[in-house]
Amino acid sequence: MHKINILLPITKDINQKNLRQGDTLLHVACKWAKKDEILDLLLKRTDLDVNVQNNEELTPLHILAFGFQIKLSVVLGAHVDHKNEKEFTALHYAANNGFTKTMKVLIKWGANLNVKDDYGMTPLMRSSKWGFVDTCKVLLEAGADVNYAIPTGQTALQMSCTNDRYTEATKLLIAYDANVNHPGCYSSALFACAKTGNVECGRVLIEAGANVTGKIRCGKTVLDFAREYNHPKFVELVKEYC
Repeated sequence: MHKINILLPITKDINQKNLRQGDTLLHVACKWAKKDEILDLLLKRTDLDVNVQNNEELTPLHILAFGFQIKLSVVLGAHVDHKNEKEFTALHYAANNGFTKTMKVLIKWGANLNVKDDYGMTPLMRSSKWGFVDTCKVLLEAGADVNYAIPTGQTALQMSCTNDRYTEATKLLIAYDANVNHPGCYSSALFACAKTGNVECGRVLIEAGANVTGKIRCGKTVLDFAREYNHPKFVELVKEYC
C-alpha cells in the first residue's frame, strides 16, 4: 500500500490499459472492491476516466455490478446505462445475478428499468429467468414493465415458468398484473409450464385465470402439450380444471 501511495500520484497515464484484458487501474481496483483505500487514491486523479472500456467493452461500473458492493464515490460521473458488446448495462448484470443491493443503487442513480440487451430482454426478464424474487420485486416496485415482450413474444412471466423452483417469482409477477394469457408468437405461459411439466407454476397460472382450453397456431391445447412432452402430472392438473 505504501508503494501505491507513492506511485499513483506520479503515474503519467492513469487510464493506460494492460495488453491482456484492456483493463485500466480503475478496472483492476473495482475487481478488488474491498480495497477502498486504493479506489480513494485513484479518485484523487482529475484525469481519471470512469467510463473507460476494456477489451470486453466493460466499464468499471459493469464490473462493480457483478456483485461487488458499489462504492458511490468510485463511479461518480459514470454512465449508468452504458452497454457492452452484448448490450448489457450494469443493471442487466445485477439483475441476471440477483444482486439486489447493487440494483437499488443503480436504480437510485436513474438506471433505465426497461433497457433491452441484444436478446431484447429487460433486467426484469433476466431476474425472472432465474427466479430471483427479491430483485424482481425491486424492479417492479420501481416501475419496470411487467408485460413487455421480446420479439419472439415471451414476457417475464413466461420466463419464470420454465422451472418449478421459480413459483414465487411467478406469483410476484402476477401480483403486479402480469398478463397470464399473453399469447406470445407461439404460446402462453401455461403452455411453457406444460412443456416443462411445471405443475406448481401451472396451478398458480390457472388459478389466476389462465386459459386452459385455448389453442395455439398449430391447433394444440395445453393438454396436448402435456401429453406430447410426457408430463402425466400436468395432464392431471389440466383435467382438474377442464
